[in-house]
Amino acid sequence: MKKLKIAALLCLLCLLTAGCAKEKKVKNKTVTLEYQNKKYEGQYTGLMKNDKPTKGTFSYKKGDDYLTYKGKISNGKMSGEGTLDTNLMTAYFIGKKCEGRYKGIVSGGKASKKGRFEFVSPKDFKNAVYQGSWHANMANGEGRLDFSVGGKWAMTGHFDTGYFDPTTFEIYQTMGTLEEIEYKISPKAKTFIEENDSLFMAKKETDLAPYVDSSLSHHDVLKKSGDYGDELMKFSDYTVLNTELNEKVFGRNLSLVLLGLPSENAYIYVICLDPLKDVSFNSTQTVYGLPLSSAEYTMQSGKKLKVLIVAGSFLKHQ
Repeated sequence: MKKLKIAALLCLLCLLTAGCAKEKKVKNKTVTLEYQNKKYEGQYTGLMKNDKPTKGTFSYKKGDDYLTYKGKISNGKMSGEGTLDTNLMTAYFIGKKCEGRYKGIVSGGKASKKGRFEFVSPKDFKNAVYQGSWHANMANGEGRLDFSVGGKWAMTGHFDTGYFDPTTFEIYQTMGTLEEIEYKISPKAKTFIEENDSLFMAKKETDLAPYVDSSLSHHDVLKKSGDYGDELMKFSDYTVLNTELNEKVFGRNLSLVLLGLPSENAYIYVICLDPLKDVSFNSTQTVYGLPLSSAEYTMQSGKKLKVLIVAGSFLKHQ
């Protein structure tokens, strides 16, 4: 009887320990890792259990293709949080399937938290670079997407599941990255916009009265635009010199208007977040808006103008 009890105990111990094999360390062992539904054979250094990788560094290189993953592995796939450096990633921006090079954090093999993605395709994204927050292979949170196709510019601000979803301030900030009219918004203007974004644009002229300082001079503000931006300005009887009305940007119809008083060498470039009416070439307008910065504007003739960049609040045809 005693022998039977000992034998039964030994059998029980075997059953309990059968699934508890110890992890062992390996170096440069050939293993297969699955990534985006494809299997890659590469070198692995780290821990293994039951002859399967569990946590370590996997490296794959074939021709120009490469993949280096550091983190947990379960059932031959990336598991939990790790870091990834590869040119084999498929990401999604603005509903488009994009291929490129990614370096950053992944969760379950998908871009997560922080990372950098350099686009290889499609053509209209080629060589663009996104740096910022991610979720499930989509830009999500704060980030910056720099373009080089069609001129250098950058979407800077909030992204939501692969789409640029800017605040009012972030629209003005992004417009300032365009090569043809580069500018940086003054700190005072940033605060004013964030606290009063309903003023861009206002439905009625009378809504703006509490925010307008009529004593502000165009030339004074132009000289030191960084010192202003906490009050709206009024520009009376300015002539429209150029217009780009109803431009589709970020899912909104923006209007960009160059106005001036040539006899006084005073020019303003107004960015309006709504489509405009009655703003034709050579018409006279009274403009209400917030001074954001100063910049250089090049006319079609090649003439360069020093302009005051204005966030448009209200335009009235005279």
